[in-house]
Amino acid sequence: MVFRVGVAADFIKTDDNRITAAVDAVHPNDNTEYLNVGVEYGWNEMVFLRGGWKSLFERDTEQRFTAGIGVQYRIVGEFKVKVDYAYQDWGRLTNVHYLSLGVRF
Repeated sequence: MVFRVGVAADFIKTDDNRITAAVDAVHPNDNTEYLNVGVEYGWNEMVFLRGGWKSLFERDTEQRFTAGIGVQYRIVGEFKVKVDYAYQDWGRLTNVHYLSLGVRF
């Protein structure tokens, strides 16, 4: 069983720029408590830069710093194509890279 509480807020929100920060506190019944912390900068809701720390304060964790970039492009109306790339320092696995492609409509 896991008890999880999180909060996110937009610290800057203008027509062109947005900075969102999020904190997620996790209390698992079979491990130590930890936090997930992250920040995202969005420009024109089209280009996104992300950074954060996963499993902060967890004992013997191998998950560490994460960073990423995303692009969302509107094709027609509400039809959007998304491409996201992320990097994570994951202890023994060292450099882990993620790539996702998405379609929103």
